[in-house]
Amino acid sequence: MDAGGNLISGVPVAISVGGSGNVLTPQSGNTSASGVFTATLSATAAGAHALSATAAGVRLTQTATVTVNAAAASKLIFTTQPSDVDELEAISPPVEVTTQDAFGNTATDYHGAIATTLKGGPKEAILFGTLSVSVSAGVATFNNLHVYREGNGYSLTASASGLTTANSDKFKVR
Repeated sequence: MDAGGNLISGVPVAISVGGSGNVLTPQSGNTSASGVFTATLSATAAGAHALSATAAGVRLTQTATVTVNAAAASKLIFTTQPSDVDELEAISPPVEVTTQDAFGNTATDYHGAIATTLKGGPKEAILFGTLSVSVSAGVATFNNLHVYREGNGYSLTASASGLTTANSDKFKVR
């Protein structure tokens, strides 16, 4: 702006954004005939992204923060893997499964349930406890999963309607 508060055309502007997973287009240019510079921010990481700028080489004291929300849930991941456990004892620490968007952000808006099943080990093996858990803030915590039958090579599969399933790391039951 000039001393009279009018926007000025042709002023060189450069914009930057903090954090990772950001694309700012264009990052620099001149203000338009109406004295405005416009850029587009694309971000894959959810959270707050601070923007700063310079005009005619002078750092502007005003900054802007843009908050990017996670996209819709598309997949599941095990964020706390099952550990080796004694037969009939609860798996500890509790298994956690997280809903994520396509970019790996926790999808906190997902409100469904996640079910878990047992794979591997002897065919007589049984997984019991609470096998379906409601998601809270993008995470389902399975507090009381137990396995009946000693064996090696067990894993868990997590599934939820409309989301890509996840398989845990292998564990053994002693």
